[in-house]
Amino acid sequence: MLSTLIRRIHMYAGLFLIPWMLVYSLSTLVMNHRQWVASWYSTAQPSFQLVEEKDYGKQFSSDLDSDLRADAILGDLGMQGAHRVRSSRDNGELVIERFAPLGTMRITWRPDPGKIRIEREDMRASTILERLHRRRGYQHPYLKEDAYAFFVDAAIVMMMAWSLSGVWMWWDMKIGRKWGWISLGGGAALYAVFMVLM
Repeated sequence: MLSTLIRRIHMYAGLFLIPWMLVYSLSTLVMNHRQWVASWYSTAQPSFQLVEEKDYGKQFSSDLDSDLRADAILGDLGMQGAHRVRSSRDNGELVIERFAPLGTMRITWRPDPGKIRIEREDMRASTILERLHRRRGYQHPYLKEDAYAFFVDAAIVMMMAWSLSGVWMWWDMKIGRKWGWISLGGGAALYAVFMVLM
């Protein structure tokens, strides 16, 4: 019964992990060969295309910092989510990068003459994969960001369950123990060599 349960855990963990392993494998491949992947494109960074430019005459108190202004602007636009903000002391311009795996949005607010410019980043498969790989943590005060971070944690737990159930299955199959020791020892030795050499 225990052996059957562990085999089921191994099977269902493997099925659950398919999209996560594909994303992490492909994104690591992209990062490991960044210069080669970059050679596929005509520019080093994706360009931005204009989506909309409109009036935005909202006035902010002078003591309101740029982060709170950015939150208010994103709220008015219905675009709340993980973002980064840069402000200019010269003219009060605010540039908000609203992060999203399928293309960052850049919102530029100019208090004089009270205009907002919204641009969308051109999608690149390599950029999307890197962002999905690096997306992590509970640092953003948004439920959807926390939900993604939670499922990253769940995927990590499933990876450990997948690995440990694989060890159990290997040990349970006496006929495969010799090659299992060779695989386990070879992988550990190779990793130890790189840890020392790097």
